[in-house]
Amino acid sequence: MIDFVQRGKSVVTLIRKNWLLAAALVAGLIILCIPSGERDNLPAAAQQESPSPEFDLEREEKRIAAALSGISGAKDVKVTLTLECGAERELARDEKTGFASDRGEREETLVKLQNGSSRQEAVILKYNYPKYRGALVTAKGAGAELRFRLTQAVAALTGLTSDRITVV
Repeated sequence: MIDFVQRGKSVVTLIRKNWLLAAALVAGLIILCIPSGERDNLPAAAQQESPSPEFDLEREEKRIAAALSGISGAKDVKVTLTLECGAERELARDEKTGFASDRGEREETLVKLQNGSSRQEAVILKYNYPKYRGALVTAKGAGAELRFRLTQAVAALTGLTSDRITVV
């Protein structure tokens, strides 16, 4: 019993010498005990997910036509684009491979994040924008030099090679 009292006195002496450290430890324990709250209580800006990129083919055609109209001599420009593939998103997947007897088994599942208390969302690795297959440009007053400049401009805006661009 005397040993227990002696140890208690030494602990009290240690705390008196390091009172600042003891106060910080008690404050840390209190902060850990305070509930953090739900995600639903966060402001709307904090809850917003990263927006998925939108792609509108018609809007893109109008944007390119407007840019081409700025080239001197080009009048009434219209652009039609064709796509090789549309916009896609690549989702994270978890792959498990097992070897049962002499054939390998593979299981693939989507990786999901818990969002709030009941919502789960797939993890998006990246967005793949559409790839252009070809372009048709119609313009009034399209002489050889103008057709060349329009072809160069469309190639610069879309990444297409000149053999995939037709100007009439």
